[in-house]
Amino acid sequence: MTPRHQILALLQVQFRTFRHSLSSSKADGGARASATLALFWYSLWVVAALALAVLPNWIGTEDLETALPGLFLFVMGYWQLTPLLTLSLGVSIDMRRTMIYPIGLPTLFAVECLLRLATAAEMVIVLMGLWVGFATAGSMSQVHLAAGFGLFILLNVFLSAAIRNFVERIFQQRRLREMVLVALIGFLMLPQALIWSETLRGHARAIWVVARGFPIEALPSGIAADVSLGQGVWIEWMGLLSMVGLAAVFAYRQFGIAMSRSSHLPQSAARPANALGARLLRGLTAWAGDPIAALVEKEVRSLWRSPRFRLPFFMGFTFGVFVWLPILGFWENSTSANWATDHAVVVISLYSFLLLGPVMFLNRFGFDRKAAESYFFLPISMKLLLLAKNFASGLYAILEVVLIGLVSGWFGMMSSPLAMTEAFVLGGTALLYLFTVGNHISVRYPAPSNPDRISRGSGGHGIRAAVQFLLFPISLAPVLGVLAIGASGGSPLAYGAGLVGAIGGGVLLYATGLSSSAKRLLLFREQFLNTLTHSEGLVVTE
Repeated sequence: MTPRHQILALLQVQFRTFRHSLSSSKADGGARASATLALFWYSLWVVAALALAVLPNWIGTEDLETALPGLFLFVMGYWQLTPLLTLSLGVSIDMRRTMIYPIGLPTLFAVECLLRLATAAEMVIVLMGLWVGFATAGSMSQVHLAAGFGLFILLNVFLSAAIRNFVERIFQQRRLREMVLVALIGFLMLPQALIWSETLRGHARAIWVVARGFPIEALPSGIAADVSLGQGVWIEWMGLLSMVGLAAVFAYRQFGIAMSRSSHLPQSAARPANALGARLLRGLTAWAGDPIAALVEKEVRSLWRSPRFRLPFFMGFTFGVFVWLPILGFWENSTSANWATDHAVVVISLYSFLLLGPVMFLNRFGFDRKAAESYFFLPISMKLLLLAKNFASGLYAILEVVLIGLVSGWFGMMSSPLAMTEAFVLGGTALLYLFTVGNHISVRYPAPSNPDRISRGSGGHGIRAAVQFLLFPISLAPVLGVLAIGASGGSPLAYGAGLVGAIGGGVLLYATGLSSSAKRLLLFREQFLNTLTHSEGLVVTE
């Protein structure tokens, strides 16, 4: 069988797997929601590409030729950095599943590179529109234009493949993975640190003086732009070809190392339990008795062992605080500034809950996958199962609020101990609403999720993303209303009445939603288990 036939066979297997998953998700509307969101997102980029396709014919090509190095730099930055910053590495080959197929490494690498195009399909669409615009304007060599654009796309494909496999290999090593997470958080905090630190601003100015003197034309994007416009000399051609070749060799080597490691390493390694942490955890759950205590302990341990949980948990009490700092600085009105300081812990806590939403609320059965079958054999009701999962999430929510309070107090963002009391009360009230929405989505739209992968994407439903960005914030409306009463200078009586109403509504809604979600879980257990045990095939989404 030739490599071409092998690639077609792989695509056929994946297509059949995708068709099976699509047919199983039609009943709950997940496929329709995913398709709608994808259509909306890519339609925006198609509109941008159409604008770039007609713009050179309207205004001429001179301005666009001048801006082409910058446009290429934007495309390259989006292509390479967006998967890292969003923790969504896109689609890729599941290397363990492909080991059983008699397919050579070069063929699998070719498939991996084709999948890299799908990861940044937005930029491919934009480049196609830009190429059509320059080609129809007729002001440059078509050969140079096609060669420059083609080599630039190849460079990004190979770099994307290399970075993906390199990053995934790093995150398979626990200690190195934690160091990278800390470095990532530090990078995200850098803009806020520059605002508040005069020393860092001085260093940044010195670096900027040196960096701004570096010509953009010397970057790979600038060289590719010169080649595309027919302005490149032979040394730029050789430089671009060399960069593409080096990127291809590096990507192929990283892919080979990843394939070799996947054939020898187990999927997960046992980690020794912390004795002090284990005793503390048993003390917190002993009052409930087994099997509730065992379920809570299992949930607490499984969440903490997952880098997909630890990263947003860490960002909540670090990045969240640094985001709030400049807001305090921009408020010149003393009354507004005092209110922002007094309620900083509450607002940051709500932000951290939203950040933890995909892992701690919206997909509580995702890490269980096939193990979810055991829940239906345990001597426990589905209501108590959901309650145990909510209790474990609540423990982490309390810990998050405590850490936010400590960091906020360190930066002078907590005027009195009453701020922590308010954070616990309003945060607990918010959890009632978030648990209600999360239980329903977790039962109605479950999605298998690999806890060992750092990426946040999964083969789940697009509706989960809509819930996270729309319904989740809306569900906090009662809590935000209480904060609005305090911010507008309402009387303590009005504030207290609003708080009592929010708590009462949350308790009633949670109790009703818990029973409803438990009944649905039991009634549609076959569909629920079929979704969680479903395999994505040879290509996995991250």
